[in-house]
Amino acid sequence: MYACYRKSLFFLKAFTPTSSISLLPLFPKPSPSPLGHSYRTAESASEKLCFRTNYLINTCGFSPENASQLSRIVTFVKSDAPDAFLDLLKSLDLSDSVIRDTIKRAPRILSCDHARTITPKIEFFKSKGASSSQLARIVTFNPSFLLNSLENQIIPNYDLLRSLFHSDKKTVTSIQRCPRIVTDSYLAQKVKLLQDCGVSESHIARLIGHWPRVLCCGIDLLKRKADELLEMGFHPSKSTFIEALFAKVIISKSSWESKVELYRRWGWSEETLVEAFIRGPACIVSSCHKIDAVMDFLVTRMGWDSLYLAKNPALLYYSLEKRVVPRAFVLQFLQSRGAVHHLPPSYLSSDLRLLETMYDCYHKSLLYLKSFMRTSPIPRLCVLLNHGPSILALKYSTGTSTSTKQSFRVSYLINKCGFSAQAASELSSHTSFFNSEKADAVLKLLRKLNFSDSQLRDTIKRAPDILSRDPVNTLLPKLEFFKSKGASSSQLAMIITTNPWSLDKSLVNHIIPCYDLIKSFLHSDERTMKTLKTCPNLITDYRLAQKVKLLQDYGVPDSSVTRLFRFWPLMMNFKIEEFKSNLDELKELGLHPSKASFTDALRAKLVVRESSWKRKVELYRRWGWSDETFLKAFIKRPCCMLKSESKIEAIMEFFVNYMGWDSLVLSEYPLLFTLSLEKRIIPRASVLQFLQSRDLIEKQAYANSFFLTDELFYKKFVAPFKDEAVELLKLYEEKLNPSR
Repeated sequence: MYACYRKSLFFLKAFTPTSSISLLPLFPKPSPSPLGHSYRTAESASEKLCFRTNYLINTCGFSPENASQLSRIVTFVKSDAPDAFLDLLKSLDLSDSVIRDTIKRAPRILSCDHARTITPKIEFFKSKGASSSQLARIVTFNPSFLLNSLENQIIPNYDLLRSLFHSDKKTVTSIQRCPRIVTDSYLAQKVKLLQDCGVSESHIARLIGHWPRVLCCGIDLLKRKADELLEMGFHPSKSTFIEALFAKVIISKSSWESKVELYRRWGWSEETLVEAFIRGPACIVSSCHKIDAVMDFLVTRMGWDSLYLAKNPALLYYSLEKRVVPRAFVLQFLQSRGAVHHLPPSYLSSDLRLLETMYDCYHKSLLYLKSFMRTSPIPRLCVLLNHGPSILALKYSTGTSTSTKQSFRVSYLINKCGFSAQAASELSSHTSFFNSEKADAVLKLLRKLNFSDSQLRDTIKRAPDILSRDPVNTLLPKLEFFKSKGASSSQLAMIITTNPWSLDKSLVNHIIPCYDLIKSFLHSDERTMKTLKTCPNLITDYRLAQKVKLLQDYGVPDSSVTRLFRFWPLMMNFKIEEFKSNLDELKELGLHPSKASFTDALRAKLVVRESSWKRKVELYRRWGWSDETFLKAFIKRPCCMLKSESKIEAIMEFFVNYMGWDSLVLSEYPLLFTLSLEKRIIPRASVLQFLQSRDLIEKQAYANSFFLTDELFYKKFVAPFKDEAVELLKLYEEKLNPSR
């Protein structure tokens, strides 16, 4: 009754404004009965919800969908409170999109009493010297702090932080960097936990100042990680303790394991890694790419022992381009002249101190000073170099020398490599050879392997610095390794042209382990080389072993991994995170990892882009497949998603519109989408149609007939019908070769 009554009134509301006749007298007024009260309450609630939705759309700029969702969370019935909050956000110079993001994070703020709840917190931070930009960041990233108690939560946390920083400016800055810290209910307990471990207040202040996210983790996690560091031998009174704590808390387990595995591949044992981590915890904070690049440069190119880096782990944290490479070349030059015999302590110091030390060691080395002044961007070096007329002369000659070398490299790339003037000019800035001796030897080595001129240019384009590599000690051992495995000249050319960076990788730590891993599945050098020719990047993928182990851990048998390496090696180029997310998704769909179709499904999920996937699903829907039907077909034959949209459309069009099949028949036989329409489907379909038209076979969908070999198809659908055999064969051949 209530539902009918309510519908009637809504109808009248809609009808009355457009009708000249009043119909309201026909209906009795709502009585003060419980039913009437219930209706008025529901109507009032509906009006308020409608008001809030309209406010969020018209005033805040939300989409109708988002506004509808948020309107059920907020409780304001008038625009006063939300208007005041919006004015506050706009006064902080926030854009409309940032304001919407802020409201999404804490929609209940729109319902708060601005004067009593929000203003006191804003005024508090202003009294502490917070600027508009700092307030904007705090409010934007942690708007819920405005709902917390000023006296019981915000002020106690602020005072605790200030007791560590001894300055409002530093305290506000730390809160700006991590706004959540001001509303952390366990902040005092976490600080006390660190103090009980023996961490000094200055180090706690440094931890919060540089890495405040560490104290935003759970207190149990913080305690567990601190205990782990104490067991490893870290001393809490040293700054390395908080650096290690940052690494242990922030870095995920999978990322940590990846870096440990990477260091192992560079020859570090677990004990070596622990020692390096204790000396310089930053070595585990750097990305895998950065670690690999620094290791590759210092070990492979400079010839250092990787264990030396374990004793100086800070090298793995410094900038490769701005510090490690320039200083390494300077040191290499001085060692070649006998000026220094080991890595001086000043190598890791400031540019100024290093320059002073090196100048003292080898003050007559003009080349060293030229090289260092050119590669170091620090202006104060130029100040030091300006002391004295001889240094001024040196500074002048540096530009001339650099220009001469640049011109030499451009000429070499044009005359010896066949590059255009423009291409040579661009590449010359990425090469570092100063004479033709080494570059000539590199070109001679590659031409000896039957590299064509175009392949040489492609290789140099991808890795211009290959011309400055040592052909005997760096390049030749890798080339000889591949030749020892039976690689032909064409295979070597393909591998090097596509992935010239493989020649920079360590033979012992990178190339051989990757090769042996692939061969352990393919069981022959011939198949392994074919796979590497198809996908040369596999030989330098430092996470290849992790990807294989991930597949095995999910239950994928070795035979399926072998299929991936042999037929679809490009799949192994995808990131390990993509592997894991798609493996999880496939298991949820019900695919069993032990079946061959699982790897087919994984290939489909990795290769097909999300936009293309959605278009194909929609295409199947248009042909009458439900989501359940599509899922069933995909699980049966995942390859139905690897075909192009035009191929799917053409197959559907032929079978459904021309042959008269139900589209659901194709969902039972999704392998049909992989067959050639011209070479198999149309010729065989013509034979079947001919036989059905003569009532020689039943009129039904002979889907399995399309999967038979040519010999079996002939025996089953041509040979039994001797009278029609000649005509059938003629029809079959006409459809198979329509051009004849």
